[in-house]
Amino acid sequence: MKASYTQNNFLAYLLVLAALFVLVFFTKNIFSDMQVVMDERDRQNNIKIEKEQTLSKLSELKNILKQEDSEALQEIKGFTGDFSEKDILEYLHLYAWQVNSGNERIIMKNISVTWDQVSDLGFNKATVDISAVFSSESTLFGFLTHLTGQEWKYRFYITRFNYPMNEKSWNIQAEIPLTLYYK
Repeated sequence: MKASYTQNNFLAYLLVLAALFVLVFFTKNIFSDMQVVMDERDRQNNIKIEKEQTLSKLSELKNILKQEDSEALQEIKGFTGDFSEKDILEYLHLYAWQVNSGNERIIMKNISVTWDQVSDLGFNKATVDISAVFSSESTLFGFLTHLTGQEWKYRFYITRFNYPMNEKSWNIQAEIPLTLYYK
């Protein structure tokens, strides 16, 4: 009887081992797949939380920009004004006239304005190409400051800039490509 008990015991152990082997063999990827799914769900939740935070920040900014006296609105007013070619030409020539009334000189040789472009962010964009002769570097840099300063009517972006020095007269001839964003 003891022999049959140990034999039955051995068969039971063998059956349990075989069942465990089959269980592990057929379910070995279930736990790793489950972990991948849980990690992906956590990643998607994190992305959702980040997008919700971004949306709430944008909503706050939208509410701030709706207020007429907000500082943020005042900062972007120079980028979103309605402009005409006449206004821009008048603005540039008025500055040159003010400089020319003193000891410095700006001679505007050519100004061209290209409208109806759209930027990557959806703003309308005008390109203003200026060709001018400046009497000195300080005059040139004063003009560039006037074009890009925050306190002025228009706020241009200078896309690229270089200038050669004229060795004979010390005048500086510069080509200045500007970008103006408007609504």
